[in-house]
Amino acid sequence: MVDMEGQVDVRQDQSPRYNFRAIRWNPNRALFLDRLYRSAPLSMQCNQSSGERFPGYWNGIPVPEIHFPIKEVKRNCSKV
Repeated sequence: MVDMEGQVDVRQDQSPRYNFRAIRWNPNRALFLDRLYRSAPLSMQCNQSSGERFPGYWNGIPVPEIHFPIKEVKRNCSKV
């Protein structure tokens, strides 16, 4: 993002959380991230309370389809 878009606040030596917050978001970037999350397979590590992993293969799981959209909650946000 630094080279292609000049976003100098995004840094390789920082955490993903820091860099996510440092991005200057716009509608196009948000749409790209949404499409990535909707199409990328899930990878997880599931641990039991003992700390041992649950049996099975948890990587590359396809994103589940949502058959019924969640109703949006109306918010009472005042304009700033």
